[in-house]
Amino acid sequence: MSFVDGICKVISGDPRFAADYEAVLRQSILSGAGFASGPALEEEVLRRLLQSATIFAQSENPEWRQLAYRICVGSLAYSGNLTGIRDASRLIFARLGNYPAIKFAFKGEVEPRTLTERVFFEILDRQRDNTVRIGKRSAVLTDMQRAVWEALASGSSMALSAPTSAGKSFVFLAYIEHLKRARKNANLVYLVPSRALISQVATDLRAASVDKAFEVTTVPILATPTDSGTPIYVLTPERLQVLFHTAPDLRFDVAIVDEAHLIGEGSRGVVLHSVLQDLQSRHPGMQFLFSSPQVREPAVFGTVVGSESVKVLKTKDSPVAQNIILLNRRVGDDKKIDALLWRDGERFPLAEIDAAIPIYNSHDGLVYLSWALGKASQSLVYAVGPAACEDIAFKIKELSQDPAVTESPPSSGPIELSKQVRKDLAAFAMEAVHPSYVLAETVVGGVGFHYGRIPPLLRGAVESAFADGHLDYIVCTSTLLQGVNLPARNVFMQNPHKGEKNPIEPVDFWNLAGRAGRLGRDFQGNVFLVDYDEWESSPLSGPKDEPIKPSLEVTLTDASAELLEYIAASDRPSGESPHLEAAFSKLLRDHRQGQLDNTLDRLSGLSPQTRADITSTLAIADKKIGLDAETLAASPQISGYRQRELYDYMVEKIEKKGPDYLIPLHPSTEWKEALDKLRPVFARVHKYLELKSGQHHRYWAPLALRWMRGEPLPMIIEEAIKYHVRQGKKRSSRTVIREVLTDVESSLRFKYVNMLGCYGAVLKEALVATRHGSHVAKIPALPLYLELGAASQTMIQLISLGLSRHTAHVLSDLTINRDMDLGSAREFLSRLKPETAGLSPYVEGELKRVLQNI
Repeated sequence: MSFVDGICKVISGDPRFAADYEAVLRQSILSGAGFASGPALEEEVLRRLLQSATIFAQSENPEWRQLAYRICVGSLAYSGNLTGIRDASRLIFARLGNYPAIKFAFKGEVEPRTLTERVFFEILDRQRDNTVRIGKRSAVLTDMQRAVWEALASGSSMALSAPTSAGKSFVFLAYIEHLKRARKNANLVYLVPSRALISQVATDLRAASVDKAFEVTTVPILATPTDSGTPIYVLTPERLQVLFHTAPDLRFDVAIVDEAHLIGEGSRGVVLHSVLQDLQSRHPGMQFLFSSPQVREPAVFGTVVGSESVKVLKTKDSPVAQNIILLNRRVGDDKKIDALLWRDGERFPLAEIDAAIPIYNSHDGLVYLSWALGKASQSLVYAVGPAACEDIAFKIKELSQDPAVTESPPSSGPIELSKQVRKDLAAFAMEAVHPSYVLAETVVGGVGFHYGRIPPLLRGAVESAFADGHLDYIVCTSTLLQGVNLPARNVFMQNPHKGEKNPIEPVDFWNLAGRAGRLGRDFQGNVFLVDYDEWESSPLSGPKDEPIKPSLEVTLTDASAELLEYIAASDRPSGESPHLEAAFSKLLRDHRQGQLDNTLDRLSGLSPQTRADITSTLAIADKKIGLDAETLAASPQISGYRQRELYDYMVEKIEKKGPDYLIPLHPSTEWKEALDKLRPVFARVHKYLELKSGQHHRYWAPLALRWMRGEPLPMIIEEAIKYHVRQGKKRSSRTVIREVLTDVESSLRFKYVNMLGCYGAVLKEALVATRHGSHVAKIPALPLYLELGAASQTMIQLISLGLSRHTAHVLSDLTINRDMDLGSAREFLSRLKPETAGLSPYVEGELKRVLQNI
């Protein structure tokens, strides 16, 4: 124990300190959560606490540092009345390296003359040590960010584990900008777990390059270097697999892996595992930057890529504090709610809430308490799935207008500006999705919602309106767990689940809780838990950090019998057991490429017998499948058995009916001809890959064709509504809209991208095998068109320049040239005048942002 820690232990163990600290903490939390804060603290109490905090702040122990931070925040409430508090707080924050708190507390004021010379220079020296140059500007980092910066600047690979609000993304983005400005031809890829996060990261990177120092692409197409050098790729692991298949010689110098702990989650964890090893095999000396919330052993990421030199930085420090507040409905009184502070496993009474109306169940409690406690500041409300999102958002909006509950609706920001922003946002929701989309109604009342299936530009518009203070609430799903940066003062939860079936685990709970409190805008955030004792899980009882074990390793060690059975069985439909299918497909490719031993060597806990059984079973399966390695690599999530059965069918049909029989037409071909060729393609993948029959292809083929042809989403949704009316099905517009959004995002852009990619790869091998290789060039890039929702070269190039599909469609309608290359697309955009092109505000805004970077 260090000398400072010894003093900290003595101070914290003193009963007088404990009493003083409880008083300032309780008052700070009550005030921060919107409750009456009670009697003022005496000046002598504050003086003792601040003296203690200056010592705690010098420790490296997160426990003491948290005490210092809490004292500092609580004392600042008295800074207007008592001299010396602001000076002491500035010193404490500086010793903590918490410069966002200094900026927020003192609004950019320079160090005052009232500071003693020693304190003045200590603060100044600390700030200078934490200041880095990024291009022509400088940034002051927190202590954690500075440690990360130094490790990255040395060229080391790093695994960072830190709380949600610690500022991980900021320092990674700053390092990327610094690196690209110094080495414009460095190849960088930023891996994110979802398409929602692609939009956010790409937007942040483009904002850092307003001087066009580097470019950013989110399309899995090999980009040609420009005067700005090579672009930064922002991709999901699945998109990187597509890029690697089309660019076998591509290698990267640096890979940033956001939310790296998801390597432990099912089939997508196997995909991430696979691309990490592909990255390393293409460039063994590359730099990896792994970012994750609090995990127990971040070094596991180095093991996956075969590197023992990955530096590990693990911190529990957060520059924003979170208050966990339980809200329990009182038994026997439907209008009483008890608020209790949860801290270190104990509960302390905080306040009593009198509801304006009876609250009969937990769901109603979530809605009412979100409104009652969240209306004074911005709040996130966690919901299970899109339907619940829409339902809760609508009910909060209605509650805010209910005269039985409130006299006036909540407001935030300059009221007239907020009204206009909400009006514009409502109009855009109708333009981008459908006139009946419920978001258009809720945002007018200051309540938005957010889930991954919402079109990116609209989702970004909701995020921006919230970030700028024009929306009071966002009701959201587990998209937040995948790294989307959307903090708020308050977070409300009631029996949360990850997905729609799995009760939330501790690490995911603390990841969500970390969204409470906005770095640089709040000192603390509030996490309100409604009827916690009735939840299906008890996340407060579990550890904040998570033991990470790669999904591939879990499958091989904990489910080896099931995996061996799966590998041996040639009659399992694709999609039945995604994690087993993904593991089998990866291991089969490794076996074929001579990399199986390398992969197995990096997995811990694998018994010699299991290893031998896996190796021999794969060898037998490989003989049965016998397809080219390139074909198998093109469809890394689909069983080789299913691909082989499709291949045998194709060879037979080509020999009987010729090569053109199986080749689909380009989506831009005349509608009937294209659809007549596409329907059988969907029928074949259903039959030979999923082993299912029926008429499913009659729904999916026209939906896919409309999507690939770039038709606007409102038109596609309207067709679906009319289809259900023709079928005599009584489905609400709200339900049909959600279903179409799900069909597009989860099925067309994920499942069918994989299956049609497999169809094309197997067809290519079948054509070559039957001596029709010249026909391979006729196979259209359906997976790319499905992924982007565009088949014309003009729309594809506009999307590659950073425009959303919606804006790309709107702008492509301003020209009859459907075949622009990248240079022509740039020139086309540069000729447009956003103000006179007849665009809606959000489309115009996106065009202006992109024009700054081309």
